Amino acid sequence: MIEYAELEKARILEIMQECGYEDRDKIDGYEDNPNVKFIPKEYRVKNIHTGKGIRFQSLRDLVLEDGVTTVNLSDENKTPAELMNLANKNFFNKTQE
Repeated sequence: MIEYAELEKARILEIMQECGYEDRDKIDGYEDNPNVKFIPKEYRVKNIHTGKGIRFQSLRDLVLEDGVTTVNLSDENKTPAELMNLANKNFFNKTQE
């Protein structure tokens, strides 16, 4: 599960770069991948290069350490950059126990 989530995170970041998503510089620790190329709108894949493609599918709701609080990583009211920062803070940057 952790490996899948990490692959999904990497793909979301690639999609954000392919689409020229401007807020990706607001993601903590993010750097553009020099091997990823911008894709013009007319060549983008509808189900991938849209809002759903830049949201987590495997990590929808995280239950935090208190056992009560949940974080929704598919919240359509948050930007992809906000969701990625929440995922980093509450999942990826945590030590694995």
